[in-house]
Amino acid sequence: MLEGAVIPGDFPLGTTVSAQPSKYAVSAGDQVKIAVTSSAHGRTTLIAPPGWTVNGTTVTVPADAKPGKVRIGVVINGRPATEALVEVVPALSGRQQPLPQVAQFQNWARSVGHPEFVNNVPPVLTLPSGGSRDVDITVSNQGNVPRDGTVSLAMPPGFDAGPGRPFPQIAPGASTTVRFLVRNTDPALATGQQGGDYRYTINVPGDTSSAALELVPATTIPQATTTPTVDATAGSGEYP
Repeated sequence: MLEGAVIPGDFPLGTTVSAQPSKYAVSAGDQVKIAVTSSAHGRTTLIAPPGWTVNGTTVTVPADAKPGKVRIGVVINGRPATEALVEVVPALSGRQQPLPQVAQFQNWARSVGHPEFVNNVPPVLTLPSGGSRDVDITVSNQGNVPRDGTVSLAMPPGFDAGPGRPFPQIAPGASTTVRFLVRNTDPALATGQQGGDYRYTINVPGDTSSAALELVPATTIPQATTTPTVDATAGSGEYP
């Protein structure tokens, strides 16, 4: 952290360098531009992983690139200066709807320029024991051509989501939402912390991702047979 401040370093004290990709998520065969801003003068070169090609400020992802995070180095006058981070993602992906507070965190991460943190919180939704709920799946096209297909959910024993559902053609960079009615068909399954997360997979053409459901206890409160009297006086048996 103190390099360049207490001993001779690669750059003068106070030098600032940043590298910003034109987009964080890239797919196989895609291209991304790296904008480098530096207070140091000299020749700037991008260093990409083996198989990736560099043409000026444009980096091309190889057609056989595997999903995962990739660092693109920035060299100034032959000296390593900083890196740009991108993530290779499938052309199509399906993701379970987040909880409201998780969606708030994801929006915050994007707004402060750190999309790499967006998926740090595992996707989990609650489901009443023996009950059902709607679960929205967001299908995104991160590729370069329009795509359509079918999304399906592979549920664990004791759950049902019905058959796969088709989604319409999605333009590059766009998304669509597919809704499933998910049911717990075995109310004897453990709930809460004892049951843990019941994981399932989301399948779209070319990609499989995982999500989870947490079973929570459910009960029905019977309606009172008589209208209660509100008089601020505790009667016999009123508060057992």
